[in-house]
Amino acid sequence: MSRIIAFDAATNTGWAYRYGSGPCKGEWNTGIVKPRDWKTLDAVLRKAQSHGVKEAVIEDCYLGVNPKTHKVLAIMQGLIIAACDRAGLPYEVIPAATWHADLGLTGPREDRKRGAKMIATRVLGAAGGITSDEADAVCLCDMAERTKGRG
Repeated sequence: MSRIIAFDAATNTGWAYRYGSGPCKGEWNTGIVKPRDWKTLDAVLRKAQSHGVKEAVIEDCYLGVNPKTHKVLAIMQGLIIAACDRAGLPYEVIPAATWHADLGLTGPREDRKRGAKMIATRVLGAAGGITSDEADAVCLCDMAERTKGRG
């Protein structure tokens, strides 16, 4: 069972955490939430906490995008942070480059997205029908579990 939920902050935010037990430390619970829908976001956090989640990791806003996109991402990140605060859930903001480097993901954005989806489904055991935002959250969560020693 994971003690960590991960968020790939965007207007449609991917989230992921492990629950239960099994050969791969549990099954992945993933989804997409719109951070502006605070009731649904709060419900995602309550459910995660009921499964033993004690901490959140949030992908930091990528600075290499145009200013308008960066502002939107910063707002989404802020809404997720506010939800974590409401839930009493400590959080850490982690640059995308950190988990990309951990998994050896390089190249253009689409190559990194494709690579994360392949790793999330083929290596980490997430469901094959997940979105690229959910796959990013799975990869971020897995890295946080391993580096924090809480998997």
